[in-house]
Amino acid sequence: MLYSIIRHFANSALQIAANLIIICELRSIPQTFST
Repeated sequence: MLYSIIRHFANSALQIAANLIIICELRSIPQTFST
């Protein structure tokens, strides 16, 4: 039970981190094109 909760939070954290990385990359693309 405890392991499944930890695994659930780990998966959520990984998804949030992946989303933040994608957002940062998408926001940095226009800057690279403008320079």
